[in-house]
Amino acid sequence: MHNIDSDPTLTVPSSLVELREQRHKRTAEAALAQFKSKLQDVADPYIGIGLLEGTVERGSTTDEYTVFSKTKVILGELGMDVDSFLEGDDDSAKIELLGSNFVASKLGPHGFSLRVVERPDSGEFKAKLAAKVEGLPVLTACNELLAKGDIREEQVVEAKITDRLEQLWILEAMLDVTLDKEDKDLQLEAALDRAMADGAKLTMENKDGSRIYRRWNSFIELGVWIRPGKTGEEIVGLSARMHDQANQEYLNQNVYVTVEPLIETSEAESFFAELEYRGLELADEIKWVLTNPGQSNRYGGPYTLMSREVAKWVMEGGVDEYRLAKIFKFDSDAYLGTIDALKSINVDVLGEGFATLVGLMQDCLEPTGQGLPAIHATNIRGEIKEGACADMATYYLRAKLRETNIGQDSNHVPAWHKLNEGVETVITKEPASINGIKVPPGALLKQQADGGYLLQRLTPWALGQSESRWQVFGAELQKAASLGNTFHNLSAIATRYLV
Repeated sequence: MHNIDSDPTLTVPSSLVELREQRHKRTAEAALAQFKSKLQDVADPYIGIGLLEGTVERGSTTDEYTVFSKTKVILGELGMDVDSFLEGDDDSAKIELLGSNFVASKLGPHGFSLRVVERPDSGEFKAKLAAKVEGLPVLTACNELLAKGDIREEQVVEAKITDRLEQLWILEAMLDVTLDKEDKDLQLEAALDRAMADGAKLTMENKDGSRIYRRWNSFIELGVWIRPGKTGEEIVGLSARMHDQANQEYLNQNVYVTVEPLIETSEAESFFAELEYRGLELADEIKWVLTNPGQSNRYGGPYTLMSREVAKWVMEGGVDEYRLAKIFKFDSDAYLGTIDALKSINVDVLGEGFATLVGLMQDCLEPTGQGLPAIHATNIRGEIKEGACADMATYYLRAKLRETNIGQDSNHVPAWHKLNEGVETVITKEPASINGIKVPPGALLKQQADGGYLLQRLTPWALGQSESRWQVFGAELQKAASLGNTFHNLSAIATRYLV
């Protein structure tokens, strides 16, 4: 979790309305920061060239790459013919750039490096470089777009970019086109086809041949506007905006599998209403995660993280003040009062997701697991995250669909599924008890060296087929469900109740 205590100026609101507003604000801030970072790389002729550090970062490489459109354009403006050097017989050459001396050295047939012979003054060299290339249409357009600042609404700037390498420069940056050693003479149309194969979308096409290509990058959507010209296709404009899905949650860089964040759901509404009624408040760390925009933690979203903390209560046979403070915020003299308030929560008014989690918390305070199949608890203090990342639902469903690396031991007491892939884990198929505490089905466990089991967290199969399961497990479950299209099965199979 983010250590918000390290920032004494940060305040975390309490109410659901305020937390939602904070998430929206943080999303807008993240979108603007991503926009500036992305465009700054394009707009600053110095970034990525690294002349003063002694290496041309994007020109110093292996045979996997060769085009380096930005590097070639900038160095071309400074008087270096990159292609002639790479195709020549000499392995190295002395080059003067803006009054400073460098040695160019080949790195195979497609790469090179530049080494500074006499290190120039950084400020002076940058000023000379900026003055030399200030008229490049790419830099003019990108700097104009950067100056717009607010991208909550789409911002568009005109640009006439006809030079092939400059066009590639823009497509590399705006549409994430991947260039390799076969692309030395790649033309704009072919580069746009490459962009679409890599994930860019053609979002508008007119009868006159003008069209717009866009690429979504988690918080922002960048666009390149194309029009037929007298000498061929031209880039005539650039655009940027905060994406419509910016406030959505996604997992593991997969921005195309998104869900409504937990804080926006009816599960959150009933949970926060009951907390307020009982005088309880979530810990700042939990609230911070709830308002964190974009990608969920690699170990899961807010609900999964909370269930991981409660799993520690189960393994310790109860909860002390330290563990309680991981979930709830309270003064040092209010520990017992917080325990009483937690006991008083009416789980019947909660959605199934939080009813299950709060029910597990309450059972840690007043155990009811007697008579249920008992799981032998480990005495070894294990790493509760090992083998319990947010992709566990994906791993189990993938094994189920392939019918490999997974076993169903219905004769075991309690019955469970066992995954024999990576770190071996099991998911319970029925209610069981650990340390006398009732644990719901769908609990994820890992066997330790002493033969006992460590409860790691709840999984989506701790809940039934209700909408709650989708709300609280969010992108974790959505990513797993998308597996249905990967195999020759209906996507609905991935929503089937595994346990």
